[in-house]
Amino acid sequence: MDFLDSAHFIVALVLAGTALIFAKSDLASRSTRSLSLCLLCMGVAVLLGEHEEESNIVHAMLTTFFKAASVVAGIEWGRRISRTARGKPRAAANGLFIAAHVFALIWSVLALGYILVLPEQALKMREGIVDAGALELAVGAPLIGLAMLCAAIAIVILRLSKIDAAEMARLRALFWAAPFLLAGLAITDALVPFTLTIGLLIFLAGSVAYFSIQASRGAFMKQFLSTDVARMVQTQGLEAVLKRERRPLSIVVCDLRGFTAFAAEHDSDEVTTVLERFYEVVGNVAGKYDATVKDHAGDGVLLLVGAPLVQEHHESVAVRLAVDLLQQGRDLLRNASPRVGLGIGVAAGNTTIGAIRGAGRLEYVAVGNAVNLAARLCQRALDGEILISQSVAAAMEAVADHAVEAGAPLQLKGFAEAIPVHNLVRVGRADL
Repeated sequence: MDFLDSAHFIVALVLAGTALIFAKSDLASRSTRSLSLCLLCMGVAVLLGEHEEESNIVHAMLTTFFKAASVVAGIEWGRRISRTARGKPRAAANGLFIAAHVFALIWSVLALGYILVLPEQALKMREGIVDAGALELAVGAPLIGLAMLCAAIAIVILRLSKIDAAEMARLRALFWAAPFLLAGLAITDALVPFTLTIGLLIFLAGSVAYFSIQASRGAFMKQFLSTDVARMVQTQGLEAVLKRERRPLSIVVCDLRGFTAFAAEHDSDEVTTVLERFYEVVGNVAGKYDATVKDHAGDGVLLLVGAPLVQEHHESVAVRLAVDLLQQGRDLLRNASPRVGLGIGVAAGNTTIGAIRGAGRLEYVAVGNAVNLAARLCQRALDGEILISQSVAAAMEAVADHAVEAGAPLQLKGFAEAIPVHNLVRVGRADL
């Protein structure tokens, strides 16, 4: 069947397939959704162009509409990328993309109006490489040219500023692919599949780099996020995970004992290696209990149990995490030096979590009394101790393999009154 064997059909299929792959692989990204729409509209326009010699007004208007939609969606993709920039480059690039939108929309309206007002001229088959009449070139070329000029300047600005590295890879590829992709708007229909194929191949090279960077980020973040949290990011998007809200959760803070002296006596490479292995243990334990590594601060770590992934009985989960972390952490540290130890503090309570913007970047924060209390308990914990708050101790009554020993109330920094403190011990063992 000639239709299935045509170059137009094959190119249209590749464009549509690429759009669907992009959308499915990175649906949470608003910029990728715009890009997918651009490629999908381009594919439909190519498919409709297969029968241009049989064209009528409706067919011609549909073809022009999808061509215009692909241009507008492509510009919108660039505008959404510009939002990852900061300061003046972001404002300048965003303004240029909006100007490109305006020129592209005016061109789209005039192109559709040309078909309605002068259908015989619009539907006329032309000889040569350029498939456009004198009127189309005189009016349409300057408008689409201005749109592309504004977009090109915006891309150059973004390339010179600090934007997301993954998006930069695709943006750089678009810069070189654009002439071939845009050629499909004006050249004779027989050459469209060839120019689009060249442009698409150039762009796909940048897209491979984009997904490679994203995969590297995912592998890196798996050290700090549990599998369920990572899946939540993929299915619900980063915005859902970073949404600011107040909820009950548990905080686990651990800190190395004697590490300052160890660092002073050993080579910096050796010290860094010990820290790296300790952080790896923390990451593995956090993943086991669906906790989130919130902060690394020197030789200390803060973990959240119940955020961003909601957990029932988070107090019990936090205690089990602390016990596991203490056992694995001390085993590791004993091999490094018998003088390096580990203390842990655990507290629970209503905490505000979510993303705040500062210093030009997003920061995931946890703010509340429980955070401060866990940190203070960790400061007071000796090597091998897990000190827990009153609320955590009350929730531990149902955990059979652990017992809580009440200690004397402690006057902790930042708290007006003495705080009841409990020591967590394992039943049948002298220590943890």
